[in-house]
Amino acid sequence: MEIYGDEISNPAFNNALSPDIVGETTFELFNFTRQNLNIPIDIFEIMQRTTIEMLGNLAFGYQFVLEIRRNPSYYKYHNRKFFKANEVKEKRNKIENKKVSNYVNSENGRIDLLT
Repeated sequence: MEIYGDEISNPAFNNALSPDIVGETTFELFNFTRQNLNIPIDIFEIMQRTTIEMLGNLAFGYQFVLEIRRNPSYYKYHNRKFFKANEVKEKRNKIENKKVSNYVNSENGRIDLLT
């Protein structure tokens, strides 16, 4: 008998994924992006919201209303715990805001921005 990765990873989710719910959420995502084509869309934020919407609907039967343009505060608060991209962005901003002249090594003239 051959076992595939998705059967090992989490069989509960395999049984819980309702094609109707996944299809409805995907359709809502398409409608949301179609309505907002004339403004910049943060794909990372939209994918986070879609994931939360789908899991909330599948696991708890609760819809977080994907179509709302601005995220409620709980999205931003809880996403900081699980998504490291915010930390990477903050570190990048800190590096960009540092004055390069403070980090020039007098011995070799190289710039160290990571410390």
